[in-house]
Amino acid sequence: MAEGKLAPSWRGQHKQSGVAMLEVLISIFILAVGVLGMASLQFMSIKNSNEANRSVLAARHINELAEMIRANRASISTYESRSGPIEFSDKPLCFTGCTGLAIAEGDMAMVMNALHEAFEGANLVVESSEFSAGPGVFRTLTITLTWEQRDNRFARETYEEGSEEAMQSYVVRVVL
Repeated sequence: MAEGKLAPSWRGQHKQSGVAMLEVLISIFILAVGVLGMASLQFMSIKNSNEANRSVLAARHINELAEMIRANRASISTYESRSGPIEFSDKPLCFTGCTGLAIAEGDMAMVMNALHEAFEGANLVVESSEFSAGPGVFRTLTITLTWEQRDNRFARETYEEGSEEAMQSYVVRVVL
């Protein structure tokens, strides 16, 4: 090769300068978008898991209350009268020599306290109605727990706070 001439491979690299750097920059941008997408999926997964956990807690406590009422049918009016916003109760539980009324008040206090921890600001409604079927009269018990969804960005942006659309409910109906 002559002394003053450049090798052909050197001239080819000079024309390509910066293209490799641009490819790396685009690759890093695409990777960053992917990582942000994965973080968003993880966040939504945790949020949905928390809401599912609250639904399971609601089911557990409401089904427990339904069984307490089934065991103490004579005092169903006491359970109905305690319906409304969930508040902490300091009523003592009754363990021996109890009347049906004392048992019902203790049951409701226990359930209200458990629900107060997990569903602050929620509403519990206990209703019963009678119906005839064949030779007998039966009673239907309906227990409804309603609470506002936590961390529901869509509900907060779309609906007013406390509106029906931003609320979640769990309903149990039992024939006594």
